[in-house]
Amino acid sequence: MAHWRLVIASSDQEECNDITGDEMFTVGLSASGEEPVTHYWCGIIQARKDEFVPLFSAISSLQLFSYDDYTGQQTLDDIGMKITNEGNPHA
Repeated sequence: MAHWRLVIASSDQEECNDITGDEMFTVGLSASGEEPVTHYWCGIIQARKDEFVPLFSAISSLQLFSYDDYTGQQTLDDIGMKITNEGNPHA
């Protein structure tokens, strides 16, 4: 089991929130850190990859990062994104 960070295209937000049954994809991302939001991310704590990834099999934009291997900033750097004010608890 591990901790995971999932990144999706903003167009997949509603479907992904429906899959999780919760408003999990709420932290907006964009290349500039300004709106419009182009992607969202969420964290899944203590989950086995083989248990949750199949739920998202129809989401072609899904990018998956392990908390154990990537800090939040490393994830953002890898995908060329910054957190926007939308959904940012620190804004």
